[in-house]
Parts: sequence; structure tokens; C-alpha cells
Amino acid sequence: MDLSVSQDNEIGDGTTVDKTTPTQEITGTTSWATAVTGWYHTLSLKSDGTLWAWGSNSFGQLGDGTTARKVTPIQIGSETNWSTIGAGDYHTLALKSDGTLWTWGENSSGQLGDGTTVNKTSPTQIGSATTWSAVAAGDYHSVALRLDGTLWAWGLNEEGQLGDGTTFDKTIPTQIGSATTWSAISAGGDHTIALKSDATQSTPTPTPIPTTSDWGLAALAAALLVITAILLHRALGYRPSTRL
Repeated sequence: MDLSVSQDNEIGDGTTVDKTTPTQEITGTTSWATAVTGWYHTLSLKSDGTLWAWGSNSFGQLGDGTTARKVTPIQIGSETNWSTIGAGDYHTLALKSDGTLWTWGENSSGQLGDGTTVNKTSPTQIGSATTWSAVAAGDYHSVALRLDGTLWAWGLNEEGQLGDGTTFDKTIPTQIGSATTWSAISAGGDHTIALKSDATQSTPTPTPIPTTSDWGLAALAAALLVITAILLHRALGYRPSTRL
């Protein structure tokens, strides 16, 4: 079901009327398996492995070979082996069950990973690898995992969102580090987060927050300093001034 803004038909109910409550898409199908949303486009997989898309299509992000928006779900191609999908602002990522990686849509920052910055209106295979296992899309960057636990990223990198230690865009999948223990990924607008198989995060080490006992020790230390200062003043014959 879909709800909210539908100015580009991304809800898929055949209208451009916003919805404030969950609304079943127009086909009434009950075999949807998963769905993702881009800025103004939507994609979904059915349990039979077919790929469907609708909404805005100005950059070819739906993958139907056109740039015409669609008001209801349309099948993309005839393949029945799509397994994973991801959507950025105006680009789409997908994996097939054979482990191949496919992308389409806007490519202004190399987010499709085909070595160019040319938009694609239909699914385009990226390389020949058959070991891709997961994908995630940010606004204009893409990240993926391989079965060997390696992490790859490409596209816009002006905020360092690719994680390669630079701020240079990449137009092809680039391995990030040499670790082989990456297990999960997620992409925000201009940032990325990932987990390793030991459950650690790829974000900076959190700063420990003092516990109640820590605060108690700090208060005790401060009190001891005050008492010590008073005793020293008395030992030296110090008298506070009473003059204003």
C-alpha cells in the first residue's frame, strides 16, 4: 500500500491525488514481495521474480526504455530472476538471482557505475561479476556488497560518502578498504553506514557517556579539592577580608 504525495504518480493508484491513508495500488495484486522508493519513483518485486515500476521517469529511472512517467505499475522487461532492488533520488539499482548487478536512471555523478556520466533508460549490467549480494542507494551515490564480504561504492563523493578517504566522484564500483567482513549496508542522502560480521559499525567510535558512578566520583573529587584548599588556607593563617 502507498500513501502521501502523488504528484508524479509514485503511489501507483492511477491518479495524482495525494493520499493521507494507506491505499492499495490499482492492480490489487497480492503477490508483491518487496518495494523501494526514490525521490518521485517507486519500484517493486513480485514473488515470481518480476520487476515493476511507476512514478516519475524524467531520467529513465523506471527502466522501461522511456522517460515518460507511469501512473500505474508497469513490468520492466520480462525477466523473472530479479532478487534485490534499491532506489536513489533518480537512479535505480538491482540484483538478479545470478549475482549480477544492474543499474539505470540518472548518472550525472557516475552513480550507475558504468564508467560514464550518461543516463540510462533501461537496466544496464555493470561489469561481469556474479558475486554481488546487496545494494543500497543514496541521493547520488551507490554502495554494494559482494559474497566475499567486500564493500564497494561509486557515484557522488563530495561529502566523503563513498568512504575511500577522498572526496572525488567514482564512475565505477570501487572497493572500500580491504576488509572482507562487511555484512550489511544502508545509504542516506549524502552518507553511508555499514555493519561488519562482528556487529561493529563503519561510523566513528562513539564517545562513552559517563555513568552515574562516574558522576559520583567526579563530585567526590571536587569536594576533596575544596576541603584541601580550606585546610591550607587555615594553616597559613588566611583571613577573608570583610571590607567591601
